[in-house]
Amino acid sequence: MPAADDLDLAPLAQASRIFTAAVVRSLSAVSDTVSVPQLRVLVMLSEVGRANLGAVARELGVNASNASRTCDRLVRNGLLERRTDPHDRRQVSLAVSRNGRRLVAREMSHRRDLLAEVVADMPQRDQERFMRALRSFNAAATRLAAENGSATTTGASSSPWPA
Repeated sequence: MPAADDLDLAPLAQASRIFTAAVVRSLSAVSDTVSVPQLRVLVMLSEVGRANLGAVARELGVNASNASRTCDRLVRNGLLERRTDPHDRRQVSLAVSRNGRRLVAREMSHRRDLLAEVVADMPQRDQERFMRALRSFNAAATRLAAENGSATTTGASSSPWPA
Protein backbone atom coordinates (compact mmCIF):
# COMPACT_ATOMS: atom_id res chain seq x y z
CA MET A 1 0.00 0.00 0.00
CA PRO A 2 1.46 3.41 -0.90
CA ALA A 3 2.36 5.91 1.81
CA ALA A 4 0.08 8.96 2.11
CA ASP A 5 2.82 11.04 0.43
CA ASP A 6 2.52 8.81 -2.64
CA LEU A 7 -1.28 9.02 -2.84
CA ASP A 8 -3.26 11.46 -4.92
CA LEU A 9 -5.09 13.24 -2.09
CA ALA A 10 -7.13 15.45 -4.45
CA PRO A 11 -10.29 13.34 -3.89
CA LEU A 12 -9.87 13.79 -0.13
CA ALA A 13 -9.45 17.55 -0.54
CA GLN A 14 -12.57 17.65 -2.70
CA ALA A 15 -14.50 15.60 -0.11
CA SER A 16 -13.32 18.04 2.55
CA ARG A 17 -14.80 20.91 0.55
CA ILE A 18 -18.05 18.96 0.17
CA PHE A 19 -18.23 18.32 3.93
CA THR A 20 -17.51 21.99 4.64
CA ALA A 21 -20.23 23.02 2.18
CA ALA A 22 -22.66 20.67 3.95
CA VAL A 23 -21.86 22.36 7.28
CA VAL A 24 -22.36 25.83 5.83
CA ARG A 25 -25.58 24.86 4.00
CA SER A 26 -27.06 23.11 7.01
CA LEU A 27 -26.16 25.98 9.30
CA SER A 28 -27.69 28.57 6.98
CA ALA A 29 -30.83 26.43 6.75
CA VAL A 30 -31.37 26.40 10.52
CA SER A 31 -30.01 29.79 11.63
CA ASP A 32 -29.30 33.15 10.10
CA THR A 33 -27.55 34.43 13.24
CA VAL A 34 -24.95 31.74 14.04
CA SER A 35 -21.56 31.65 12.33
CA VAL A 36 -19.46 28.54 11.73
CA PRO A 37 -17.07 29.46 14.61
CA GLN A 38 -20.08 29.91 16.90
CA LEU A 39 -21.42 26.54 15.79
CA ARG A 40 -18.05 24.99 16.68
CA VAL A 41 -18.42 26.34 20.22
CA LEU A 42 -21.97 25.03 20.51
CA VAL A 43 -21.03 21.58 19.21
CA MET A 44 -17.96 21.34 21.44
CA LEU A 45 -19.89 22.36 24.55
CA SER A 46 -22.74 20.02 23.57
CA GLU A 47 -20.21 17.19 23.70
CA VAL A 48 -18.36 18.13 26.91
CA GLY A 49 -21.26 19.64 28.83
CA ARG A 50 -19.69 22.55 30.66
CA ALA A 51 -16.32 24.30 30.29
CA ASN A 52 -14.62 27.56 31.17
CA LEU A 53 -13.55 30.10 28.57
CA GLY A 54 -9.90 28.97 28.63
CA ALA A 55 -10.93 25.40 27.84
CA VAL A 56 -13.15 26.62 24.98
CA ALA A 57 -10.25 28.64 23.55
CA ARG A 58 -7.83 25.70 23.83
CA GLU A 59 -10.31 23.23 22.39
CA LEU A 60 -10.95 25.43 19.37
CA GLY A 61 -7.34 26.52 18.95
CA VAL A 62 -8.07 30.25 19.27
CA ASN A 63 -6.95 32.93 21.70
CA ALA A 64 -9.06 33.75 24.75
CA SER A 65 -10.28 37.11 23.41
CA ASN A 66 -11.65 35.48 20.23
CA ALA A 67 -13.33 32.77 22.27
CA SER A 68 -14.75 35.41 24.63
CA ARG A 69 -16.28 37.47 21.82
CA THR A 70 -17.75 34.36 20.21
CA CYS A 71 -19.23 33.15 23.50
CA ASP A 72 -20.54 36.63 24.37
CA ARG A 73 -22.57 36.66 21.14
CA LEU A 74 -23.92 33.19 21.87
CA VAL A 75 -24.93 34.25 25.39
CA ARG A 76 -26.66 37.38 24.03
CA ASN A 77 -28.53 35.20 21.51
CA GLY A 78 -29.68 32.83 24.27
CA LEU A 79 -27.71 29.86 22.92
CA LEU A 80 -25.16 29.64 25.75
CA GLU A 81 -25.52 30.05 29.51
CA ARG A 82 -22.82 31.51 31.73
CA ARG A 83 -22.62 30.40 35.37
CA THR A 84 -20.41 31.82 38.09
CA ASP A 85 -19.05 29.44 40.73
CA PRO A 86 -20.67 30.55 44.02
CA HIS A 87 -17.44 29.67 45.90
CA ASP A 88 -15.08 31.47 43.50
CA ARG A 89 -16.67 34.24 41.46
CA ARG A 90 -13.61 34.31 39.20
CA GLN A 91 -14.58 30.89 37.89
CA VAL A 92 -17.19 31.11 35.13
CA SER A 93 -18.43 28.12 33.18
CA LEU A 94 -20.30 27.96 29.91
CA ALA A 95 -22.95 25.47 28.82
CA VAL A 96 -25.31 25.20 25.88
CA SER A 97 -28.82 26.44 26.65
CA ARG A 98 -32.00 24.61 25.69
CA ASN A 99 -32.29 26.82 22.57
CA GLY A 100 -28.66 26.11 21.74
CA ARG A 101 -29.18 22.35 22.05
CA ARG A 102 -32.19 22.57 19.74
CA LEU A 103 -30.20 24.55 17.18
CA VAL A 104 -27.31 22.03 17.29
CA ALA A 105 -29.75 19.12 16.91
CA ARG A 106 -31.46 20.78 13.92
CA GLU A 107 -28.14 21.62 12.27
CA MET A 108 -26.73 18.11 12.78
CA SER A 109 -29.94 16.54 11.48
CA HIS A 110 -29.93 18.78 8.42
CA ARG A 111 -26.22 18.02 7.83
CA ARG A 112 -26.85 14.26 8.10
CA ASP A 113 -29.71 14.58 5.60
CA LEU A 114 -27.50 16.45 3.11
CA LEU A 115 -24.70 13.90 3.41
CA ALA A 116 -27.12 10.95 3.34
CA GLU A 117 -28.51 12.25 0.05
CA VAL A 118 -25.02 12.15 -1.48
CA VAL A 119 -24.24 8.68 -0.10
CA ALA A 120 -27.63 7.34 -1.26
CA ASP A 121 -26.71 8.34 -4.80
CA MET A 122 -23.68 6.01 -4.69
CA PRO A 123 -23.90 2.32 -5.67
CA GLN A 124 -24.64 0.13 -2.60
CA ARG A 125 -21.25 -1.58 -2.69
CA ASP A 126 -19.46 1.79 -2.77
CA GLN A 127 -21.59 3.05 0.13
CA GLU A 128 -20.43 0.17 2.33
CA ARG A 129 -16.78 0.58 1.31
CA PHE A 130 -16.98 4.33 1.88
CA MET A 131 -18.41 3.90 5.40
CA ARG A 132 -15.67 1.36 6.26
CA ALA A 133 -13.02 3.73 4.91
CA LEU A 134 -14.47 6.63 6.91
CA ARG A 135 -14.46 4.57 10.13
CA SER A 136 -10.80 3.78 9.52
CA PHE A 137 -10.04 7.43 8.68
CA ASN A 138 -11.82 8.65 11.82
CA ALA A 139 -10.01 6.11 14.00
CA ALA A 140 -6.64 7.15 12.56
CA ALA A 141 -7.42 10.85 13.10
CA THR A 142 -8.47 10.17 16.70
CA ARG A 143 -5.32 8.13 17.36
CA LEU A 144 -3.09 10.84 15.87
CA ALA A 145 -4.80 13.56 17.89
CA ALA A 146 -4.32 11.54 21.09
CA GLU A 147 -0.67 10.76 20.27
CA ASN A 148 0.08 14.38 19.50
CA GLY A 149 -1.70 15.63 22.60
CA SER A 150 -4.02 17.61 20.39
CA ALA A 151 -5.83 20.41 22.17
CA THR A 152 -8.83 19.60 20.03
CA THR A 153 -9.50 16.18 21.51
CA THR A 154 -12.31 16.37 24.05
CA GLY A 155 -12.48 12.71 24.89
CA ALA A 156 -16.26 13.14 24.91
CA SER A 157 -16.60 12.47 21.22
CA SER A 158 -15.35 10.01 18.66
CA SER A 159 -14.14 13.00 16.66
CA PRO A 160 -10.80 14.69 17.32
CA TRP A 161 -12.08 17.95 15.88
CA PRO A 162 -15.37 19.50 16.87
CA ALA A 163 -18.01 20.57 14.41
